[in-house]
Amino acid sequence: MDNQERFLQILKTIGGVSFVIAFILAINIFGRVGREYISLPVARYLFIGFGALGLILNLVTFQTGKYHPIYNLTYWGGSIITFVGLIMDLFRVQYSMYVLILGLATVGVSFLLPKSLVDPKGNDPDLLDD
Repeated sequence: MDNQERFLQILKTIGGVSFVIAFILAINIFGRVGREYISLPVARYLFIGFGALGLILNLVTFQTGKYHPIYNLTYWGGSIITFVGLIMDLFRVQYSMYVLILGLATVGVSFLLPKSLVDPKGNDPDLLDD
């Protein structure tokens, strides 16, 4: 593995960790769990920061994924729209629910893309002897 691939892999790992942190903060914000550990205003700002960092890093490295770039772009584009909808909901912006529905629908469409588009090599992930 050369240095560029290694750097992109590190960026992808940082993006994944950022998503995990943002997801935990979303549980705090929208599920009202753990408010005794972190206050709502701090959780909001950290959610926006870690979520944006995760989305940007994963969008930058979407071509290095194991799936077809069109699938990755559709999935991460839908994730960005969903993230914007969540931020709009945090700040009580009108029509935030429509943006959330659009983002989730886009992510859902990415899961309906044909297998040949999702895995261009035709590998079956269920096979153990690749």
